[in-house]
Amino acid sequence: MPRKRVNRRKNLFKRLEFGSKGKALETFLLTEILIILVVGIVGYFRFPVYIPVHYFNGIPNAYGQSIFFPLTAVILSIAPIIVLLISKFRYTLLNKYPYFINMPVFYYSEISRFKREKRSYWVNKYFELVLGIGASIGGLMLITIFDIYEGTVNYFFPPNISILMIIWILGTILFLYIYLKNLYKQIITNKAKSTKSK
Repeated sequence: MPRKRVNRRKNLFKRLEFGSKGKALETFLLTEILIILVVGIVGYFRFPVYIPVHYFNGIPNAYGQSIFFPLTAVILSIAPIIVLLISKFRYTLLNKYPYFINMPVFYYSEISRFKREKRSYWVNKYFELVLGIGASIGGLMLITIFDIYEGTVNYFFPPNISILMIIWILGTILFLYIYLKNLYKQIITNKAKSTKSK
């Protein structure tokens, strides 16, 4: 009996490929990651042996070896890569390792009432949001690596970059809230229609 429960849990979600929006977001996120890494490699071969690694009021006050620049690019690409991998292996994680990934409680509780095929549709809708957040993070990391690149070339790093980052993050949080709210409304509407049809 316990064995059957485990198997049912593993098959809670049926694999369903992303639609055109999800695939476009995956491609966009992958492109952002590649650009970040390419900028890191280009900078490594273009810069001198020692480059600015810390700034105060936009002026360099510490220097290090140029290998720090591609390492910075790798570090900046970690979060977008994690988002891309989580989205790519979403069904494996949800079916086999649910403790590694969580959806909002209200969302999970609602979609678990649908049939397997319909659940998968809503899982994909949720992970389109995840990819959108990843793309936003990737965009912020792109701005950061280009700013660091320019700062290294010009020996000046704009101090107002932190303000831009805060605005960008707040905008992403607002987008997350609005998207989840609309998604929840769509689920409730869809569930009501399904109930009426029965």
